[in-house]
Amino acid sequence: VIAEGKDPVKKEKVRSKVVFGKRGDRVVSWYLTQWRHIDGTFDPSAFDVFDKFVASFKYLKKSFYETL
Repeated sequence: VIAEGKDPVKKEKVRSKVVFGKRGDRVVSWYLTQWRHIDGTFDPSAFDVFDKFVASFKYLKKSFYETL
């Protein structure tokens, strides 16, 4: 999910990205948020690093519910 918003009074804008995953019966999520001046630009490299992290994420051991 990618969401963007602007606050013209404070002259700020924001872009957030949330990635949802499922592990057994549970949902996990990771998120990244960038705030910028309303005339500024977002840093796409931060979102690229975030995507690489999420893609490489692995659970090191089984969850409590998976061991039952």
